[in-house]
Amino acid sequence: MTSKDYIKQAYCEAMLDLCEEKDINKITVNDVVERVGTARQTFYNRFHDINDLICHVHIQYTEDSYAREPDPRVALCNVFLFALEHKAFYRQLPFHSAQNCFRDTFLQWCIDSSSKLVNLDRSDDDYSRKQTAIYLYSAGVAELFLEWCRGGMTSPYELVVDAIMEAEVPFS
Repeated sequence: MTSKDYIKQAYCEAMLDLCEEKDINKITVNDVVERVGTARQTFYNRFHDINDLICHVHIQYTEDSYAREPDPRVALCNVFLFALEHKAFYRQLPFHSAQNCFRDTFLQWCIDSSSKLVNLDRSDDDYSRKQTAIYLYSAGVAELFLEWCRGGMTSPYELVVDAIMEAEVPFS
């Protein structure tokens, strides 16, 4: 891991800690850099803005989980366990409101990831139909996850994981 990666990780940990203390929509870049002990420019060398960091926390953990774990179900369970470990952050995600809010960024990440899994090709005769199916699948995954967070994360995460795994990415 490079020093840049360590600093990004420190910013992620600071965000998770700060969510224990205040509303996610009120956390500022200054709050994060003060917690980590870096300059604002160091933050901006790694993230566009505070909303970019908020999205990065979940997406980076998800990508790392899938990279470490060959079994997709186990990797997804690990993501939900991480969310349960950091409830203060995850309970606030559905209410994150900003120009590039978590929901929109997460949905786009789901679409991009699903498109890669099925090797979506614009020259394919069924491209539009497949693209629509991927969007619907991705929107379902994103909304299901956010609804679980919005509901206080009280329902068993295994039920949500099962629903996501049973739906599967179309055309894979």
